[in-house]
Amino acid sequence: MIPVLLFIIFIIVMYFTVQPLLSDKIDIPEAGGDPKELSNKRRLVNIFKQIRETEFEHDMGITSDDDFDRTNNELKLEASKLLDNSEREHEDEVDGSEIIEIDGVKYAPIVAEEEDDEDKDEVDEQSTSSGIDKGTGVS
Repeated sequence: MIPVLLFIIFIIVMYFTVQPLLSDKIDIPEAGGDPKELSNKRRLVNIFKQIRETEFEHDMGITSDDDFDRTNNELKLEASKLLDNSEREHEDEVDGSEIIEIDGVKYAPIVAEEEDDEDKDEVDEQSTSSGIDKGTGVS
């Protein structure tokens, strides 16, 4: 009985060892591809995964609001810098390649929106009318 169990364990271990080598899902970069571009895409994929992970940890209550905001902003800033650099390098090409899909979720470049002066004035008026000090956020 023991030799049969050892043989089954050996077969299972060998299967999981050899299976990745025979898989069709091996990502082989094109011979003419730019290594820097591939590296940037990999970095973007990793950054987007980190953003999703920080959002999950925040939702689970593992990280505080301050840590989540700081980490999330740093990651989004780094991703936007990478996307801006790749856009500058490929300004002539417009094929939608900046949209990245990870696990069925599509990510597009972050576009910073500038607030209108009117919007800022409305926020200032609301905070002063509610008795909140602008500098500290405490009433």
